[in-house]
Amino acid sequence: MKKLLILLLLITIPLVIAGCSSVNPGKVYSNDGNTSIIVPSGWNTNDREINKIFPAAVIVASNNASQEYVAVIGLPKSYVGNNSTLNSFFALIKASSAATVTGGVWGTPSAVNINGLAGLTARFTGVLRQSKVNTTFFVNELENNNYYYAVLAFTDTAMVTSNEATLQNIINSFRAPATTVTRGTWKPYSYPQTVILAAILLILGLGLALIGSRLKHSVDVPHPGKKLKIGMITGWAVVILFILGVVIFYRFGRTHIGTGQANIGPIFPVTLACAVVAFVYTAYIYRHDEFWTTFGRAFICAAAGPMIFEFPFDMIVMPQIKATATFLTAYFIPLDAAVLLTLSLLLLSRRVSISRYSMYALGAMFVVFAVWAWFGYSYPSNTISYACNAISKVLGFAAIVFLFRRGPELEAKAQE
Repeated sequence: MKKLLILLLLITIPLVIAGCSSVNPGKVYSNDGNTSIIVPSGWNTNDREINKIFPAAVIVASNNASQEYVAVIGLPKSYVGNNSTLNSFFALIKASSAATVTGGVWGTPSAVNINGLAGLTARFTGVLRQSKVNTTFFVNELENNNYYYAVLAFTDTAMVTSNEATLQNIINSFRAPATTVTRGTWKPYSYPQTVILAAILLILGLGLALIGSRLKHSVDVPHPGKKLKIGMITGWAVVILFILGVVIFYRFGRTHIGTGQANIGPIFPVTLACAVVAFVYTAYIYRHDEFWTTFGRAFICAAAGPMIFEFPFDMIVMPQIKATATFLTAYFIPLDAAVLLTLSLLLLSRRVSISRYSMYALGAMFVVFAVWAWFGYSYPSNTISYACNAISKVLGFAAIVFLFRRGPELEAKAQE
C-alpha cells in the first residue's frame, strides 16, 4: 500500500503543482472556462450589483473604493442572427444601453484587436440608472469564429483620468479562444448552497472512512456467472461505441462544436497519469498470472479509476447546468450508463474485494469534494478548484487500485 501511495504521489504531485502554478491569482474566468480577464489584487470578482446591471455578463469585477467596474458579455453568433456581423452585435449593444443609462452619448467606433480577436471599440457616457451617477463606458466588442464578446469597463466620469489606465489594462488582458467550445458548463454554487453541499459531502466522506476503519478483513463482492459476464461486457461495449459515435459525429460531422480542437480540459494530464500508473501497477502485481487475465485486470482498473470520481461529480454539477431537461437527459443517461457499466466490470475479477484502504481513499475523495464545494465547486480555472479536482481524481483512482489488492491466497480460500 505504501509503495502504491508513494508512486501515485511521485507521478501526480508535480502535475498538480504545475497546474496550480499555471493559474494566475488575478485571473478571472467565466463559468465555462473559455474567457478570462486579469484584475489587480483585492478586486471583487463576484459583484452582484454589476450582474443586476448586466444580467448576461459571464465575468464581473469591481473596485468600489475607486469606482472601477468591468463586465464581459458573451453571446453565440446564432443568438444575434445567422447572417449577423460585428456591426450587428454593436447595434444590439448600443440599443440595449438604453436600459442601462439615460441620456447616453456614443462616440465614433474604431477598429481594435485584443489578443488576436478583432473588433470595434467606442466610448459612451450617460447617467447610470442604478446609481444615478454620470458614467463613462469603454466598450470593446470582439468576435471569434462562433461568438461575440462585449468587454465593458466603466467608471464615474469625474474619475476617468485616474482610472482609465487601469481599466484599459484589464480590457487588454481579455482572452478568448479562436473558436469557443463547450468546456466546463456548470455554474458554481453560492451561499448557502455551498455550506449545505459541503456538509453533506463531509458527512459522507467521514462516514465512508469510519466504515473502513471497522473492516478487519476485505469484503468479497458478488461475481456474475458466465452468461451475465457476456451480457455485461456486451452492454458496456455497445454504450461506449454509441458514445464514441455521437462524439465523432458532432465533432467532425454536422456541427462545428469541436472544429478539430481537443477539448480535454485542464485535469486530463492528471487523469492520464493516474490511468497509466493504475494499469502498470495492477499489471505488475499480477504479472505471474496469464497474460490476458493480467491485461484484463489492469485495463478494468485503469478504466474504472476515473468513473468512481465521475458519477458523484455528475450528480453534483447536474443541477448547476443551464440546459433543458431534454438535453440533460440525452447527455447524462448515456454518460452515466457508461460510468456504471464500467464500474460493474470490476465484478468480473475475483481479485477484487473491498478493503479498508479503498474505503479510506473513497472517503478522502468525498472530503476533498467537500472542500471544493465550500469554495463553490467551480470549473478548475483557479488554484483551489484545480487542486481539489486533481486531488479528488487521484484519490478516486487510489480507491479503485486498492480494490485489486486481494492476494492469491485469499482468492484460493474463496474458491474452496
